[in-house]
Amino acid sequence: MVPEALRAMAAASHPDLLRNGSAEQRAAAKAVDELALFQTLAANRPVIAGSFPLNLQTESSDIDVLATATDLTAFLELAGRAFGAQAGFRARLAKIKSMDSVVINFNYGSFPFEIFAQARPVLEQDGFLHLVAEYRLLALADVRFFETVRALKQAGAKTEPAFCTALGAPDSPYEYLRELALRPDAELRRALGLDQTGGKAVC
Repeated sequence: MVPEALRAMAAASHPDLLRNGSAEQRAAAKAVDELALFQTLAANRPVIAGSFPLNLQTESSDIDVLATATDLTAFLELAGRAFGAQAGFRARLAKIKSMDSVVINFNYGSFPFEIFAQARPVLEQDGFLHLVAEYRLLALADVRFFETVRALKQAGAKTEPAFCTALGAPDSPYEYLRELALRPDAELRRALGLDQTGGKAVC
């Protein structure tokens, strides 16, 4: 997986993608626009991750936003000024895999939001790499794989475990997808049980 592909995925994880999507994606883009979220966090290079860019959202899905911030305290203050009046606003510093992180939650309209920030670039964050792997798998797989993942999501599964269950993958879905994000297409096809022509592998 070349860096250009990661940058292309970051460009796709933008409200513009949602504006041209399903009714639920368009409604999410409208909420993001009304909050001026991307304008407010422009210096933090935000991307939308999670279920919405994949059109795998459910009624309870957050709009997940990833950002980078070298000064997490300043980021907390910025978020508080911009979004602190929103319903259910809460913000905290946390250690995620031994890395200082900010997690911000609030509700706007019918949507719960979660903004996640670390000092490392978004393109290196686990949530973004999970999205890259999921996006690439859906691009290579047929519609039955998408429907299987969607059914698992609607039954209550989180996105990463749903993908790994559909793949018949081992435990540790978060680590598995992070590694898969940077693998060549041939390895993703094998994970999907496809041969090099895109058909099902013969066992």
